[in-house]
Amino acid sequence: MKSHLFFRLGLLSALFLSSCTTPPKTTSADYLDYAQTDYLNGDFNGAIADLDKAIALNPDLSGAYSYRGLVKDRKGDLAGAIADYDKAIMLDPNDDSAYNNRGNLKRKKGDLDGAIADCGKAIALAPNEPFYYQNRGSDKQAKGDYESAIADYDKAIELRPDNAKTYDYRGLAKHDKGDIDGAIADYDKAISINHNLAAAYNDRGIAKSNKHDFDSAIADFDKAIVLQPRYAKAYSNRGLIKQTKGDLGGAISDYNKAIELDPNYAFAYNNLGLAKQAKGDLDGAIADYDKALELDPDYAPIYNNRGAARCCKGDFDGAIIDYNKSIDVDKGRADYARFCLDLTLRRLHRDDSPSGLAPAVAKWKDGWPKTVGDYLIGKLPEARFLAQANLGDAETAREHECEAFYYAGMVHLLANDSEKARQLFENCLATNVIGFTEFDLARAELGRLPDRH
Repeated sequence: MKSHLFFRLGLLSALFLSSCTTPPKTTSADYLDYAQTDYLNGDFNGAIADLDKAIALNPDLSGAYSYRGLVKDRKGDLAGAIADYDKAIMLDPNDDSAYNNRGNLKRKKGDLDGAIADCGKAIALAPNEPFYYQNRGSDKQAKGDYESAIADYDKAIELRPDNAKTYDYRGLAKHDKGDIDGAIADYDKAISINHNLAAAYNDRGIAKSNKHDFDSAIADFDKAIVLQPRYAKAYSNRGLIKQTKGDLGGAISDYNKAIELDPNYAFAYNNLGLAKQAKGDLDGAIADYDKALELDPDYAPIYNNRGAARCCKGDFDGAIIDYNKSIDVDKGRADYARFCLDLTLRRLHRDDSPSGLAPAVAKWKDGWPKTVGDYLIGKLPEARFLAQANLGDAETAREHECEAFYYAGMVHLLANDSEKARQLFENCLATNVIGFTEFDLARAELGRLPDRH
C-alpha cells in the first residue's frame, strides 16, 4: 500500500527549468531551488549537495532539512532521512508534512506505533488533509486494528470522495476483517471512479476467489495484467486460481512469469512449489520452497508446505523439523502445521516428543480448524467430524471433505486399519481439490500402502 509524501516548496517555473544558463548560487534559497531541479532530474546526490550548502548558509532553515529527508528516503538512507525530519520538526513543530513523512519512514522500519503517532500529529495540525488519514489507516491495518483503520479511511473518503485508491485500501481492511462483500463493494466503487486502477481489479479478484467465484476472479486478474503487464502479484494470484481449478500447467506458467518480473517474490516461489508438488515433482517443489524461505525466512506457511513435501517423500524427520519451525515462527497461525506434526510424531511412535496439539486446540476459537483439532485429539467422533465437513456451500464442503478424509485416513492408518485408511484416502482424492496439501499427502499415503490382493 503506497503512502503519500508531502513537501511544501514552490516549484520552479517551466521557463526557468528549461533555461540554458545557470545563474550563480549565492543564498540558501538559491541552493534550495537548484536542489529541487536536481531532484526532479533524478540527481539525488546533487540535490543533497545543494541542500547541504543551503543548510550551511542557514542552519535554521527547516524546509531544507525536510527536503533533504525526502531525498535521503529516495536513496534508501532511512536513518539519515528520519534524522533530517527530526531536525525539521525541532525547528518548526507545526510542519504537518514533516510529521507525515517521518511517519512513512517509521512504517518502512517496522515502527507502526511511531508511524501512527506521527500521522496523528500531522492530522492534529492539518485535520482536513485526507492522505494523512489514509496513511494512518494503513498503519492501523498493518497492526490488525481493522475497525480503526476503516474509520480513518472513512474520514479520508469524506474529505476526498473521488479518490479511488482510498476505496481500494478500505476494501483491503474490510477483507482482512472478514467482510468480503463489503470489500467487493469498495473495489467496485474504486473501479467506477478509476477504470484503470489495476490494484483494485487484483484485490477484487482475491475477494471473489474467497467467495469461490473463480471464473470472475480470473477475469479480474486478467484485467489487472492488461492494465499493468508487469504486475507480478496479479500473475501469481491468477496462477493460484488456475491451480485451484486444476490447470497446473497454466498455474506454473503464471508463477514463472511472476518470478521473471520479480525475482525476489517469495510467495510466487511458494506457489510454484505447491503446483510442482501437486504434479508429483517433489524435489522441484522442495527447491522452490527453499528459495522462498531464502527470500522470506519468517513466512510460516512455507515451512509447513515444505514439511508436507518431505512427508510425501517419506522424509518424516525432515518434515518434523519443518512443522516445528512453522509453529515457532507463527504460533498463532500454525494450526495445520500442528495437525501434521502430531500425526507424524504418532507415526514414528515418539510419545516423548509431544506435539502440543491438545493445549493449542483448547485456546482456538470455534471454526473448521478447531473442528479438525478436536477430532485429532479424540474429542469429536469421526461420524460427526465427517458430517461437519459436509456443511456450507458446495465448494467449502468439497474443500473441508478433502481435508477431513485425509485426517480420518491417517487416524485409521495409525491404528493399523489400512483398508479403512485406503478408502478414506481414495475419498480424499475423489474430491479433486488439487491445490490442497492434504490431497498430495493422501496420494502419497496411497502409494505407500500395499496393493490389494
